Amino acid sequence: YFNPEKIEDLELRFNFQNVIKDLQDRGSKELPIHHYDIQEGGKMKLKLLDKEDWSRKKVEESIREMISENQLLSMATAKGEEPHINTAFYAFDDELNLYVLTTPDTIHGENLEENNSVAVDIHDSHQEWTDDKEGLQIFGETKQVENASKALGLYKGRYPELGEFAATTEELEELDSEFYIIKPERIKVFDEPRFGTETWINVKIE
Repeated sequence: YFNPEKIEDLELRFNFQNVIKDLQDRGSKELPIHHYDIQEGGKMKLKLLDKEDWSRKKVEESIREMISENQLLSMATAKGEEPHINTAFYAFDDELNLYVLTTPDTIHGENLEENNSVAVDIHDSHQEWTDDKEGLQIFGETKQVENASKALGLYKGRYPELGEFAATTEELEELDSEFYIIKPERIKVFDEPRFGTETWINVKIE
């Protein structure tokens, strides 16, 4: 068990004690702490999670389910101090890499030439405000795909209509579009149906 009295930072101790008091007031006498994160600004967010749910298998199932059940992502890029965000359809592979098809002369395409770091959001926009919510925040790097055969196959698997315009990589070149691969380095998982209210799980992709 974690003893808040041993925390030297008074503000951090106060915040932690308030969380414990609130839980005790609601009837929780024993508070096993399986996971917690220290957030920016020195604030601690307590995550109480049963050990059988806090498993690599369940987290991976959550990530794969959300990626496979959605089709659109929002991708944030930046050039200098100018941020930009765009929406794109995506495909994915078994390693959780994402593939988007776009033209290099777009704002996000030009941004990626200078800075290949990206932040991506995937969620179902039909969720109601009162629902148990779920979504993914993905942070990583992206680059143009050199050999588009794999990306084209994955993309046509999700969107067969693409085959009407670009059944082969040669036909794809005529569209002046390129595949970009987004390689996740960190994923922030928000899956309230699986892991409980206001629980964020940070996953490092190695």
